[in-house]
Amino acid sequence: MAKLQSAMEYLMTYGWAILVIAVVLGALYQLGIFGTSTNSLASACLSTTGFLCQTPILNTTGYLGVKFGEIGISTISITALGCSPNATAPTMQSVNIQMASGATTVLQFSCPLTSSKFGTPFKGYLWLTYSTPTQSGVLDRFAVVTSKVTTAGNVTLSLGGIGSASSFNAAISSWNSTISYPEVIAGTSCTTSGGYIYCVGGIGPANIRADVYYAPISSNGIGAWTATTSYPFNLALSQCVTSSGYLYCIGGENLFGTILQNTYYATVSSAGVGAWTATTSYPSNIMYSSCFTSSSYVYCVTNYNNLGAVYPAAYYAPISGSGIGAWTQTTSYPISLDQLSCVVIGSNVVCVGGYEGGVGIHSEVYTAPISSSGIGSWTAVSSYPAGIDTELCVTISGYIYCIAGSNGSNLLNNIYYSHLVSSALTPWSSTTGYPLNIQTSSCISNGGYIYCVGGNTPARVSSTYYAPV
Repeated sequence: MAKLQSAMEYLMTYGWAILVIAVVLGALYQLGIFGTSTNSLASACLSTTGFLCQTPILNTTGYLGVKFGEIGISTISITALGCSPNATAPTMQSVNIQMASGATTVLQFSCPLTSSKFGTPFKGYLWLTYSTPTQSGVLDRFAVVTSKVTTAGNVTLSLGGIGSASSFNAAISSWNSTISYPEVIAGTSCTTSGGYIYCVGGIGPANIRADVYYAPISSNGIGAWTATTSYPFNLALSQCVTSSGYLYCIGGENLFGTILQNTYYATVSSAGVGAWTATTSYPSNIMYSSCFTSSSYVYCVTNYNNLGAVYPAAYYAPISGSGIGAWTQTTSYPISLDQLSCVVIGSNVVCVGGYEGGVGIHSEVYTAPISSSGIGSWTAVSSYPAGIDTELCVTISGYIYCIAGSNGSNLLNNIYYSHLVSSALTPWSSTTGYPLNIQTSSCISNGGYIYCVGGNTPARVSSTYYAPV
């Protein structure tokens, strides 16, 4: 009798624990953690405590939509999303999503696929960078996900009784005018940080300017422009980039027509641009290049110098709160051209078009992996629909959008977009054109919106436009 009582007490004590372990093991098995073939996996998303992740849907371009919610935090500000096939943090894509506790939305991740065929499985991790009232810049691997490619079109998820329907449509539906720049401008260099747009220099009504302006950006467009700390000298066609609350500007042309190798950096915040400080010069005079940042490095591709010569050389350097570090030469671009446009998608750079002296305007598009070791080998991918230069390309949710530019004979308003899947671009698709035929505008993307400032039509304009994607 005593043995029976002891056995009953054992079961009562440990039974619930055994049941919980069985449930967890079943969920992990369903997600393929124990090495089952991904071809047999059901779609599922298992999130960490405090988050909700449900109903993953994957399309042929690697776009993954999930229902997302957060519980127990008063507010959360999501600033970046990422998707990886392993536990190593991926290159994050910037977003601007504000959520209250208990709210639900649809998040849009760009995941690396091995194929764009229907039924292609994906198993990996979802990542967030977010801030709360008590924490800032938290990088969190918040969910493990399995899914299969089930659609070639847009991913649409309904939030049912706890929210409205939400979807990602890669096409641009319409352009809207917003608050004009304080002066007509072309060749300014605009970039974004913390929900603001910052524009440096440019060619104004009569000459090259040192003016710097900034403004808040939102789903309602660009807010009021405010003058802030001027650049150390008059400058146009520079390459300015932002990273971790700092603005870095590289090269450009001064008031006397001299192409420069000077670089400067400054802090950026809701109060504007701080004092400019000189930092490590570029290895040569540089203009009409394309520079971009990834994981605390800046990279610049091709170069037009004071002698009118174009070089395919590419360089990269570390960036920090102390400025730009030493420049190191890396893999040259396959063609000696300028006025191309490059963007970062995940851990790859994609460069579009450009002008080659004596040859003309190119439609070629190349991609290469980027890392702390520089730029890897360049690979030709789907060409742009026509030769193009002075276009402005931006990225949203793993898609690349190239806006307007010149074909050598005419200014254009065409916009095309594509998506990088397993280091290959999907065919380019046309979408709603820009309101003006224009070149040397400056465009940025943030939070699912594109914002463009100024440009030549061929007359310089102060017009600004924005579009949701």
